[in-house]
Order: sequence, then structure tokens, then C-alpha cells
Amino acid sequence: MTRHPFLGDISPATFLNEYWQKKPLLLKQAIPDFSSFLNGDELAGLSLEEEIESRLVIREANGEWALQKGPFNEESFAELPKDHWSLLIQGADQWIDEVNALMREIDFIPSWRIDDVMISYATDGGSVGPHYDNYDVFLLQAEGQRTWKLGHFCDHTDELQSHPQLKLLSNMVFDQEYILEPGDMLYVPTRLAHHGVSQGNSISYSFGFRAPATTDILGRFCDEISSHLHPEDRYYDADIQLPSHPAEIDAEALNRVRELIQQSLDQPETLRRWFGSFVTEPKHDEMPELPEDVDMTPLDTVQLSPGHRIAYCINENELQFFADGICLKLDNALLPLCKKLGYGKPVHSPFPPPELELLTKLLTMGTIEEL
Repeated sequence: MTRHPFLGDISPATFLNEYWQKKPLLLKQAIPDFSSFLNGDELAGLSLEEEIESRLVIREANGEWALQKGPFNEESFAELPKDHWSLLIQGADQWIDEVNALMREIDFIPSWRIDDVMISYATDGGSVGPHYDNYDVFLLQAEGQRTWKLGHFCDHTDELQSHPQLKLLSNMVFDQEYILEPGDMLYVPTRLAHHGVSQGNSISYSFGFRAPATTDILGRFCDEISSHLHPEDRYYDADIQLPSHPAEIDAEALNRVRELIQQSLDQPETLRRWFGSFVTEPKHDEMPELPEDVDMTPLDTVQLSPGHRIAYCINENELQFFADGICLKLDNALLPLCKKLGYGKPVHSPFPPPELELLTKLLTMGTIEEL
């Protein structure tokens, strides 16, 4: 069997059927001979940059946890204790080409579900504490050793420690424990309690998969629906019956409201267009503007820009292409190009005029880059 570049000897179908959001999976030597693209000093250097999101999590001598947010300076690291701290670099795929390329090997989960890659450098005993995440994560060991303890599936009812910034579990019970070495990978499903502790200095890559909160989906979609409703659209009760009491809200009134809401939300085309735009919104940058007219110039090789998102949807022979939160209606003949771009890997010329026009727009938006 051919090894998958990200899952090792586990096939994508087996992983999705047996593990995805069901149970953890340890992949020994998922990426043989893997080593970190950056060392600890280089990661510390990234944390000095204003545009890079970074954090320090410190386990103090009294057992308390402390969180510091970057950007940092050299004095910040000089003041740290010898051990029991972790440096976290968020969105590493946006800044490190090799990390972005590795992330693009994840072709068995929809790309719009991928959030970003976080790199953590930890000293001996370093950790971010026992916790659970509202997203799935692959933990790839890149340098040194790290012990991971796994517990039960959690939710908002699980008791947390009284920390003002960190959501750390109280009285976590572990029933699984693994020691990861470079090239090993551990898949942790969403909401599964886990706790990683560095054995000596170590580096770990965390590939996170976002799941939009129901509150965000409902809130944003209802805002979208409301923006297209006419002020004259109103509650209607021409079939009203004589009330038993003037102050009563009867079952029929509630049914009318329920039907009004359901009919307003039941707009498949609006949902399709809104959701595609919603899940491709840039995480780190401002939403770009779609250029109306572009001057096409020859392009040789292009690729999806790090940190940018695209997706597409086909309905009744209409191709909708989503780029950084913008929806474009395209001719179906452009579907092969959209698919190639969606892999996040280099796409080479020649490009016929319709493709070149689309690519020039995406290049102007910053969604793709020329290599």
C-alpha cells in the first residue's frame, strides 16, 4: 500500500470511517525522519514580529499558570525561567513556506475546514496545561520528545480551573498516554481532553481544523437574510380565531412565527453563496476587494497564497467560486483550474484567456501569488 504523505500507513478512508471525530489515533513515524523547519531560536525570532501572533505559557514555581502575549523582545526571553514554559507561534503556515506545503498534504478533509498550523517550542516540563479544544488537531512531533495524556470527551459542563485567561481543566483523569518522537503524530478529536508535557526541549506542530460555532453560523446567516428582507414583510394572521383571552399567545400564533422563520431561512441559494463566502474569509488579513477590470499579463506558475482560502460549489451547472470571502460566478469551463488551485500547490501555464482573466483578478486580490 502506498503511504499517505500525512497519514503514513493509514488510508484516508480508514481514518475518516474509524477515527475522525470519534477516537484518537497514534501514528508512529507518520512522516519518517521528520525534523523541524525552524529551531527554537528562529521561532523566538518570529515572536518578535508585530504581525505574528505569539504567546508564552509559563508554569510558575508555585504551580500557577501565567500567559503572556507577544510581540516579545529579547529581554522577554532573558527573564524566563530555565524550564516549564512554552512559546506558541500561531498561523505558522502563513509565514513558513515549508509548513504551508506540509499543510497542503491534508487532502482528505475539506480545505475550508483547515484553520492553521501552530508551532510550539517547549522547554523541559513545558506545557499549556490540561485542556480541550473545539477543533480537531493533528500533533506532529518535530524535535525532541513530548508526552501526551488523553482523557474523556468534554463540554461546557466540565469544571475549569479559576484562571482569567487560560481554560484549563480541573481534576482531569487520563486513561491513555503516549510519548511522541520526531515524525510521530497524534490525532486528537474535537473536545477530547489532552495534556502535553515536554521531555527536555521539544518542538511540536499542531494542525488545527476549525468548526464554526453554531452561534456564529446562525447569527451571521440571519444577518445575511435580514439584509435582503423588505421592511414591509410582516407577521400575517388572516386565519386568526377568536382568542380565549386577549393576553394569551396561543399555539397557532407560535406556529405562524415558526413558519415565518422557517420560510425566511429556507433559501438554498442564499445559504450556498453565504456559506462559501463565510468559510473562506481571511483569518489574518482584511477581506480584499474584487477588481472590476484587470489588465491581463502572461503568467507562468501560480499558487494559493499562504493564509488565504478558496472553495467552490456546483449547483445546476452553475459554478460558484469563493476566494477570501468573495463569491464569483464562473463558467463551468473554469472548474479544472479551480480544482487545481484548491490543492494549494503550484499550477503551471499555459493559461487560456478565460483562465488568465480569473488568475489576474485573484493575483490582484492577493489570493494567489506568482512563483
